[in-house]
Amino acid sequence: MLVPKTDVYALELALSALLVSVVVAISGGASAQARETLQVEAMGSVGAARRHPGSSGIRGSFAMVGANLAVTFDRETGNGLGLGGEASLVTLSQEMLWVGGYADATYATAAEELRVSVGPELGFSFAGIDLGYALKLGGERSPQHGISVRPLLSIGVATVYFRSIWLFGAHADWSAELGLLLKFPIELH
Repeated sequence: MLVPKTDVYALELALSALLVSVVVAISGGASAQARETLQVEAMGSVGAARRHPGSSGIRGSFAMVGANLAVTFDRETGNGLGLGGEASLVTLSQEMLWVGGYADATYATAAEELRVSVGPELGFSFAGIDLGYALKLGGERSPQHGISVRPLLSIGVATVYFRSIWLFGAHADWSAELGLLLKFPIELH
């Protein structure tokens, strides 16, 4: 059963953790305990990022849903804005390893196309990567199929990423996105 953590305190906690995480990243780092505390807070609520007795970290399974804002880079149509959404399911171990899957859709304004991607994701602590099937809809050569690779830095509720998309077939192409994902965690029971 999905139980959303929507109280105001949880949202304030997540936003505070995001701000502190950005300051820590810019200032050159913090102790391992400080980074772990920030990650616990950034998951959205004390309940969603619960501590387990005798463990050194947090764990749990989460559904993450949210919005995507990106700058798109396309060889043929030029640069533009990307707007979309993403949903993912992620399991976080007490060793701060995370694994899951995602599905997203982004509309690239300059290319006037919809980019859809789905695939697995994995990471450790703040850093991760996903690899997925990519589908491009719109334009004269629609549909086009390919792969998407996206290295990312995440604190749970906010993710900065760079995605490369390679499309195959008679009209092979490459495009990229530099973006920000803002997602809301829902603990899975």
